[in-house]
Amino acid sequence: MALPPLTPKTISKGVLIFLNLCFLTVGIFLVVQGAKSPSANYHWTKVYASTNATSTTSTAAVIFGAIVVAIALVGIVGVATGKRVLLFVYAACAVLGLIAFVTIMTIAFISAAQAKDWKAKAFPADAINEPNVAVGFNQVYCYAQGGRFCVSGSSKSAIAMFMPKLNESTAVALFAVPGMAATMKKGMLGVCDAVEAATTFDNRTLPKSFKRACNMCKEMVTIYNDYGLIYDWADSACELQPATANWCGQYLQTLNQTEVYVNAPYKQCRGPILDQWRDWSNSVGIGAGLVAVAALVLVFLTYALIRKPKVVTKTTDDKKDDDVEEGDVGTPASADFEKAPPTTTAAAASTTTTTLEKTV
Repeated sequence: MALPPLTPKTISKGVLIFLNLCFLTVGIFLVVQGAKSPSANYHWTKVYASTNATSTTSTAAVIFGAIVVAIALVGIVGVATGKRVLLFVYAACAVLGLIAFVTIMTIAFISAAQAKDWKAKAFPADAINEPNVAVGFNQVYCYAQGGRFCVSGSSKSAIAMFMPKLNESTAVALFAVPGMAATMKKGMLGVCDAVEAATTFDNRTLPKSFKRACNMCKEMVTIYNDYGLIYDWADSACELQPATANWCGQYLQTLNQTEVYVNAPYKQCRGPILDQWRDWSNSVGIGAGLVAVAALVLVFLTYALIRKPKVVTKTTDDKKDDDVEEGDVGTPASADFEKAPPTTTAAAASTTTTTLEKTV
C-alpha cells in the first residue's frame, strides 16, 4: 500500500493527531488521579483554600480531564474523517482552551509571587489569609502525625504526645503492664488495648486525656491512610519536634486551635510550606504555558485544514487577452500571409497596365 504524498496538509494532519493523542493521555491521567485518591488531594487543597491561589480538587481534576478527553477525541475524529463541522467545533474548543490555559498560567505566577512575598515578611504577612492557611495546615499536619502515633509509633512517643503531663510513677506502672513496652510499635492504640486487657492495672489512675486519646485514635484509624501524602512530605521537609508534638496532642483531643502560630506546626514549617506553594505554582504556570502554546499550534493547524483553496475567477477582458496571446503564439507566419487580402498585388498590376498603354 503506497503512502500518501508528503504535503503540508498531510504534515498538519499528522501533527494534529499526535498532539491530540498527547492531550488524550493527559486527560485520562487527570481522570484516573482525581478519582484514585480524592481525600489525599483534598487535604492539601484545604491548606491553600483561603489564599488567592487556584486550588484544584479531585472533582475538578476529573471534570477537567473528561473535557480534555472529549475535545481530543473530537479533534482526532475530525482530522481522520476530514469533516469540516467537527474541525470547526474542535477549533472553537482549542481557542477556549488557549484562553483558559493563559488565564491559569497568569494566576499561577501571581500565586508564586504571593508565596515569595509572604516568606520575606514576618507572620502574618497577610492579616486575614495567612492565619487561615496556618489553621488549615495545623489541622492536616497534626492529623497526619497523630495517625502515625495512633497506629505505628512507639508506645513511649505516643504517650509523650497524647499525655505529656503524665506523672512519672503512673508512667512506670503503665509500662509494667503485661504486653506493654516502651518500644512497642503499635502506637496509642496498642497502649489502649494493653491497658484494657490488663487485670492487675488500675486504669483509674490514668488522666482523662488517656480515654480521650484512645477514643480519638479509634476514629483516626479510618482516615489515617488519607493523610499519607501529608505525612510523607512532613517526614522529609518538616519533621515533628517535641513542642509541636505536644501542641498536636492537645489539639487532637480538643480540636480547638487557641494559638495558630506559637509552638504550632505552621511556625515550624512556614518556610518549607511556602517554598512548596511557590514551586507548585511555578510548575503549574510553566505547564499551563506549554499547553497554551500547544493549543495555539492546534488552532493554526486546524485552520489550515479547514480553509478552502482560493478559486481565481477571470474577467471577460482577461479572457480576451488570453485569446490574443494564444493566437500570437500558436498561428504560423505562412498562415497570416495566406489569409492577408491581395490588395498590394492588384495595385501593382494596375500600375503596370497603365504604363504600357501610354507607351503604345
